[in-house]
Amino acid sequence: MSIDSSNKVMRPNFIALDALRFMLALYVVLFHTVSHVTAQTWMGGILSYGYFATSTFFILSGFLLAHVYSADGGDRTLRAVPYWTFLKRRLANVYPLHVLSTALVVAIYVLLPDAAAVDGARQPDLNFVRFNRLDSSTLDQVEHVVEGWEFALVMGLNALLLQAWNPFYLTLNVPVWSISVLLFFYVVFPFLATPLLRTRCPLAVMLVLALISLLPVAVCFHMGWLGMPETGILHRNPIIRLPEFMAGIVLYAVYRRSSEEGRSIPLWVISALLAIFGGSVWAGLWLSDAFPRFTVEGKWVYLFLHNGMLMPAQLALVYVAACIPNKMLVARRLLSTLGATSISIFFLHMPVFALFTRFEPLLVARLQAECSLIRIWCGAPEKGVIYLLYLLTLISVCVLVQRYFVSPIRSLLR
Repeated sequence: MSIDSSNKVMRPNFIALDALRFMLALYVVLFHTVSHVTAQTWMGGILSYGYFATSTFFILSGFLLAHVYSADGGDRTLRAVPYWTFLKRRLANVYPLHVLSTALVVAIYVLLPDAAAVDGARQPDLNFVRFNRLDSSTLDQVEHVVEGWEFALVMGLNALLLQAWNPFYLTLNVPVWSISVLLFFYVVFPFLATPLLRTRCPLAVMLVLALISLLPVAVCFHMGWLGMPETGILHRNPIIRLPEFMAGIVLYAVYRRSSEEGRSIPLWVISALLAIFGGSVWAGLWLSDAFPRFTVEGKWVYLFLHNGMLMPAQLALVYVAACIPNKMLVARRLLSTLGATSISIFFLHMPVFALFTRFEPLLVARLQAECSLIRIWCGAPEKGVIYLLYLLTLISVCVLVQRYFVSPIRSLLR
């Protein structure tokens, strides 16, 4: 692509999508950390579908990138931005956060090894990893120590944000695999966006993309490939997850055509989309209950839900949010600010959680000492209060990091 980079086009913001971005990031935080304070109750069950939030985030990323970089004047192409300029802008959004979060995680491993955590599982040092297998009746946690060339390879993949290509295990700041996948989407976006925006049958294309997402799962299940590296490939391989991102671009094509033609979305269409969303989620929850998540009978349910079965619900959710007028929302500036912190939350929620787990005994003792002064806390479970403090601290830290760290560095790099 080539473009006059000074040609800046102001695009209207989707405040509701900003709010959705924040809520998806917050859900991922709860998915990774809430088990620390609650047993597997009904709330724990609702919060156990992190893959739904991650896939929706990929779809939303495709939608927003297409919105930001699409051409004006009814031309269903991208604005002419030099390819390397585009990549530089995208990297400026994520790489400073990656450096900060990686440095923080390494410091925690080295200085506070008891606090180092990956999805709630504490790790003794930088060389120790766990990887999952889905080839038995339970989810096996396999312990492994990386040394020598393997350790150098692992650290190199993490430094370059390429860890999602490792199908065996994840290390350091585990949730950042989703940003590694997003980096691949940035690389291919300029080549895919224009054909997808020009498609004449967007609904059919989205259906095909959903089926393509399901195809690798069907092949693996049919062949009995449920061990390593197959489950790692299905979980996070960027090529396997690419149809979700592409579906988001096509979804924007649907939205834009409706906007260009001046058509408002009929109430029955919004109702139908909400019904699709609710029905798909309900069906997924029912299937998960009917077929336990990690049993031999239920493997196919989990894998299909993870890779494509819920795409109609995710597309409906993003589209309905995009159709909400900004004027209908309150606290619009706050919602925009919170939406901008979503990437920071992905990077920082596990390091901050690790620090909280390390200092939790001190915080609980302090809380109990202040009980006589702060009566409202006296009847509350200490862990619940500490966890709420963790969430508030995380959001505050991410807002500050985005404003005083990411934004200045991004401006400098651009």
